[in-house]
Amino acid sequence: MLTAGVTGDTTDVRAYAATNSGGTALVLFNRSETTSEPVVIALSGQTTATTVTVITYDKAIYDLSGSPTGTPPDPHGTSTWAGPNTTNVSSPTLPLTLTLTPWSMNVVLIH
Repeated sequence: MLTAGVTGDTTDVRAYAATNSGGTALVLFNRSETTSEPVVIALSGQTTATTVTVITYDKAIYDLSGSPTGTPPDPHGTSTWAGPNTTNVSSPTLPLTLTLTPWSMNVVLIH
């Protein structure tokens, strides 16, 4: 586990950090139901990254889960659940600015 700090909206944004396969993994939560939150990711002493992958699961994805037509989840357990979105950041530089969508869980893998 590494120390992760949040400045700005400390009510809605939570951050956790850990080492991951020679890099850094961040887990970022936006607890706001309605507002996207900008975040700036900086690592001590690091200005570049070889790869950055962002994996996001949010309320919008959850709301699409259910039947194949996107209706709410079936109470009988036959629902189809949408998976997270994965984005590879091209030519990543640090600090990196991201926007966390409302009610989202985000994993940022930096190598």
